Amino acid sequence: MIEAVVAMLKEAQEHGIEVWDCEYRERILIIPWILAFQGDNPMSSEFASHIGMKGKYFCRICQAKSDKTNRAPGHAGEIERLMDFMTAGVPRSRDQTIADLNAQLQRAIDGAPSAAEDMATESGSKDKYFQYFLDNFQAAASKLRDEQKERGPGPSAAGLSKADEVKNLLHQLRSEMPDNIFNPVLSISDFDANCDTPVEILHVVLLGVVKYRWRDAVSRQTSSGKEELKARLSSVNVSGLNTPTIRGNTYVQYAGSLVGRDFRVILQVAPIVLYGIIPPSHYEGWVALCKLAPLIFQPVIEHLPTYLWFNKPKFHLFVHLVYHIPRFGPLILYATESFESYNLVIRLRSIHSTKHAPSLDIGTAFSHLHAIRHLISGGFVLSDTDGSQIPPRQAGSEVLALLKDEEFLGFMSMSGLWDISRSGVHMPVVGAAPCSWDDTMTGVLGISSLLREGDKVQKCRSIVLPNGDLAEVSQFALYRNHGKSCVGRIEEILVELETDNILGLLISPCRLGPDVLPYRLPSCTVQGDRQCLVGFKELITPTRRITQERRLTDHFENEVNHAVEPTDCFVNLAQLRSASDLQKLRSSTRFPGLSLVEAIEQSIRNREQLEREAKEAEAAKEAERKEKAAEREAKAAEKQAKAAQKELAKQKASESASAGTTKTRSKKRKQDELDRDFAEGGEDLVYHPRPSKSRGGG
Repeated sequence: MIEAVVAMLKEAQEHGIEVWDCEYRERILIIPWILAFQGDNPMSSEFASHIGMKGKYFCRICQAKSDKTNRAPGHAGEIERLMDFMTAGVPRSRDQTIADLNAQLQRAIDGAPSAAEDMATESGSKDKYFQYFLDNFQAAASKLRDEQKERGPGPSAAGLSKADEVKNLLHQLRSEMPDNIFNPVLSISDFDANCDTPVEILHVVLLGVVKYRWRDAVSRQTSSGKEELKARLSSVNVSGLNTPTIRGNTYVQYAGSLVGRDFRVILQVAPIVLYGIIPPSHYEGWVALCKLAPLIFQPVIEHLPTYLWFNKPKFHLFVHLVYHIPRFGPLILYATESFESYNLVIRLRSIHSTKHAPSLDIGTAFSHLHAIRHLISGGFVLSDTDGSQIPPRQAGSEVLALLKDEEFLGFMSMSGLWDISRSGVHMPVVGAAPCSWDDTMTGVLGISSLLREGDKVQKCRSIVLPNGDLAEVSQFALYRNHGKSCVGRIEEILVELETDNILGLLISPCRLGPDVLPYRLPSCTVQGDRQCLVGFKELITPTRRITQERRLTDHFENEVNHAVEPTDCFVNLAQLRSASDLQKLRSSTRFPGLSLVEAIEQSIRNREQLEREAKEAEAAKEAERKEKAAEREAKAAEKQAKAAQKELAKQKASESASAGTTKTRSKKRKQDELDRDFAEGGEDLVYHPRPSKSRGGG
């Protein structure tokens, strides 16, 4: 498919695309150029003809590599490995990739197609498109060598050696192939897939680092620890995160099946819910990650040098972020997360296909959808059904009115294309009657009235802000005071009763203090997260009623309560919404405050400690297994001994019973014989009975 895409792109670059400009109402010429290819890491590596992240040269952007054989052993080798991993190496380029592939091709047609695999490993350049032709070379060479074995030693009928015969066959096979047998992406003008495939934060951050860390954190918990983690998650105040209440059971019970949006929530609350239930070194890693994430996900960068100073690389793929941001802009703008929703549309089209040509059916359906979207969006038609040019015209008003039908927009996958602002939508306080200005908290504080005399005001409990956030009374908000970002608590929202216009919000300013340990966040709040280590006790009680099908049930789940209502809070700078504004409240103190060399030394010590702990844990498990095995063997031996003892007793009882029966039979037999003798012998025989033991034997 990529060949057709590249061919269309080249044709458009050479001849241009004639379109109608609806603003200037004239025909214009568009010439497309590629800024970036977006995809996950395997797809980006394929675009760049790179071997992939499991190869020796694992980075498609630079020459970073994992080389165990040529690296010094021990501590020095670890330092060298981490230094290479945590710094950007020599950049890879399209020209070098093409040179590597040409070298592999030359080696293949010279008689050694199998050697291309080793060359790909040693260079990091491996082209899946070229691999098809390479397999043909390999198959042809193997077939000819089998024929040569059957033929026996000696040259061919043409007088060629076996090696020359293979070489001639491969050269002939190459002449029958297309001129370009490499990845078509490599032939796109002014596009280098090595540097024009930016780091994709969905798969690198959310489905990468965050996913693995969360699975590790959950797997470390005992049954009681998991219950505590569920309660903490369910009790977090998410009013500032623009997300529904967290279902702790889902995030813990199904930790291995979560998706990107779930990890986005976890990333924003991890410092709050994980303290005390994972090792300190792991918690510090979460704190560092949560400090870095808002910088990655913020959509606006006001001062690029300052932003890049804060964004210090922690993982190898992260080191390239500082080069991609000046080239492509904020990372969130080219994340593939927004394209994931189209997977459902593709699957549905594939399901409803005839299955004879699914790709064609999907393409036809998408073309049909695009045509409809073009018409109902007010697009112009420039040609008639027979292809002749006509004056530009649009669909009628009734067709354009379909844009107001939300159900139709959902069917056409057009929901969200138009930003329908809800700014200013407010909810009055339940049961609060209109009042005069002097009866409001604002009036009591002496603030001048904004109304005409006699006009009434309505107190509201919430209002939608221009950015879509919901501001509520008693919640905290970020606001500007003389150009400076401040944090405050919303005390009152006032609306003019007659015109329904917003008069304003009364805000009590909050003071920002030093960072709160261990969270390392400023000692105030934007969303009211409880600082559960200072001045009060955290209790987990089964007092939260479970909601099912939007109804409260009689079942309860655990939640975090406080013995004393906390007054100390902190600003959750880990939240991603409004990240560019919140980062202005960040402390100037660097975290963790280590140089690169110090960080590498510390990471080596941490790794050695983890390896020791893993060995000790494995040894403890092995000892426990042996102890349990010994216990099982002892129990089995004891059981066997008891069984043998029981069998022996049974055997003795059987023998004793058998002996008694034999004795009784013997006495009876003797008595019968005597009776018979008396009967036969008559008076000559005298019977003397044997005295019994009870008579003393006399």
